[in-house]
Amino acid sequence: MSHIGPSAHTARILDQARMMVCAQGKKHLIFKRLASDQATIGESPVEQTDIRFGSASGVAVAKAKAPTPSEAAAEIAGQLPSDDLAMVLVFVSPYYDPHRFVAEIVNHFADAPVYGCTTAGELAPDGWDENSVVALAFSKRDFRVVARPILNLGSFRVEDGRRIGRELRQELLRGETEVDGSRSFGLVLIDGMCRREEAVMSAIYASLDNIPIVGGSAGDGLRFEKTWVFFDGEAHTDAALLILLNTSLPFHVFKCDNFVPTSKKMVVTDADIEQRVVKELNAEPSPERWCWKPASRTTTSATPILRAARPPTKTARCS
Repeated sequence: MSHIGPSAHTARILDQARMMVCAQGKKHLIFKRLASDQATIGESPVEQTDIRFGSASGVAVAKAKAPTPSEAAAEIAGQLPSDDLAMVLVFVSPYYDPHRFVAEIVNHFADAPVYGCTTAGELAPDGWDENSVVALAFSKRDFRVVARPILNLGSFRVEDGRRIGRELRQELLRGETEVDGSRSFGLVLIDGMCRREEAVMSAIYASLDNIPIVGGSAGDGLRFEKTWVFFDGEAHTDAALLILLNTSLPFHVFKCDNFVPTSKKMVVTDADIEQRVVKELNAEPSPERWCWKPASRTTTSATPILRAARPPTKTARCS
């Protein structure tokens, strides 16, 4: 969380809380809240929230790099408010045992739901990091939160996703005078190895009307073996989590990714759509087309992603 000091002549920007689920070398979707002392929604000024959440932000952020899950959970709990929370959202490095960490963190926040996932790197208040835990606590005064897991993604059906989305939206509507894209947003966390992201997202998006969605795939460092999503006090695989939030505070949803455009054009000429695997680009095997090129005999560098995709049988380099 960053903080820019107040100025008598300019509006203050307070507590820019960024939430990012770090996909494993894939798309990154980021939700970024901007709250200002003088910000308004319609004609109503944004009220001062609990001071523990950084004036008008409604979100408190913490980071831990302790060596064990129990110590990391305790370090997070020591930095965040412990009461009047709508939810606690955690992004946990696979350095920590996910089951042990979740068991520890829910003990510290017995009165608030704890959601989250494992990562492939963490976006912390002090920048990008690894082997850490980043947590965000949402004030109950400023946010209303409802959530529903989506289990058994291997047998996921689009109609089930739409039903869950509709039911959760109706749950959010109860007791609210307005639920739309200006006051509400959704967050989806999904097993990064399920290969069902597109089907799940399309089903959910179609069921939420104009409520925007952010989120992404859970990671496991870059091992591409197993990822975990947290809800109901446990770590789950082959699962996703849909969270809907309604707030009186201003927010902005935007998208970015980890790709840099170049002048080169590539066409997918062979792919396994069901498994989400690109086999050929421009009629050449895709790993070679991406960046496997002849190099000197002494060159052995290659990224972990490429080693996993194609164990090198010849000396090559990425450029």
